[in-house]
Amino acid sequence: MSFCIAGALFAANKASAQQAPGLRMGNIGFESGFALEDFFTIPVGGTFKFEAPLGGQLHGTATAGYISVQGEDDVPSFDYVPVKAGVKYYPAGNFYIDGEIGAGIGVSDGSETKFLWAPGVGYQFPVADDKFVDLSARFENVGKFSNLGIRLGYSFNL
Repeated sequence: MSFCIAGALFAANKASAQQAPGLRMGNIGFESGFALEDFFTIPVGGTFKFEAPLGGQLHGTATAGYISVQGEDDVPSFDYVPVKAGVKYYPAGNFYIDGEIGAGIGVSDGSETKFLWAPGVGYQFPVADDKFVDLSARFENVGKFSNLGIRLGYSFNL
């Protein structure tokens, strides 16, 4: 995670002449990471994120998807649908800091809906007009489950 943050900061310094995306964007991404709780493996899933400018460098976000965290030994898996809303701030070029809150809707047997919060950082690498490869890292907490998440996404103009 430190490598991702350092790389994003380095890239943000090199790209300070670029402007943050000032348009409504869709972003589809692959999610993974490292479980911080004992008896769970790596979380894996996918999400769709919507982003719209609120003014200047501040954007609003809404995210939904599906995440599966397999349990080790006799611990059952924990699968949930994250439904989040938040803000994303671009302090330098395409580097951003974001935070989202919402619900992790449990879909495994016996699971419940839990409060979810997720602060993070990321960088959007331009690949074409109004299209970006988005790499981010975040801490995500859903009830008693926490993970360090990594997301690789593709952003496009809506």
